[in-house]
Order: sequence, then C-alpha cells, then structure tokens
Amino acid sequence: MISKPYIYSPVEIRDLKDIDTVTALMIEGYALACTDIMYAMTKDSPCAKSYDPMRIEGMTAHSYAFDLKDGGRHHDLTEYESVGEILKDLVKETLEWVDTEHD
Repeated sequence: MISKPYIYSPVEIRDLKDIDTVTALMIEGYALACTDIMYAMTKDSPCAKSYDPMRIEGMTAHSYAFDLKDGGRHHDLTEYESVGEILKDLVKETLEWVDTEHD
C-alpha cells in the first residue's frame, strides 16, 4: 500500500487557504493534468515549456500556460480566497483554451 504524504483527503484541498509543500505539489499536478487535456484536445501546446506548466514557490505561482487573475508569468496566490478558487481558474482557462482552438 502506498503511504500518502498528507493526512487530508484530496477533496479537502479546495477549502485550504494556506499553501504548504504538499498542497503546492497537488496544485502543480492539477495544472499539469490541465495542460495535458489542452494538448490532447487541440494538439497544440499551451506553453513553450509544456514540461513545466506551473511551479509554485511560497505564495507565488510561475506559469507559462496559465494567466490566472493577473496575467503574465508570475502570479500572487494571496489574491485567491482558497485553493479551490485557484483550481477553478485552471479549469476555466483550460476550457477557454480548448474552446478557442476549436473555433
């Protein structure tokens, strides 16, 4: 059996306000999955560095693939009420990318 490095359910991550190392890794994995979907649906990479769509350091996310609230490459995650709000923005941008590519 695999030992998980966290004590909460992945569903509970949506309610978190603070981002620790484990939560950052989960968000980065979510972003990677979103970019995989973007590519699978359009055959176009959403970023020049598709192998590194998002990296979180402290409360800053660095991303070539996602604009989040402030656009650009560096995103202040303190602008979000919860991790769930970050995840919703990732899904929103993923759907916009796929929809735009199919127009």
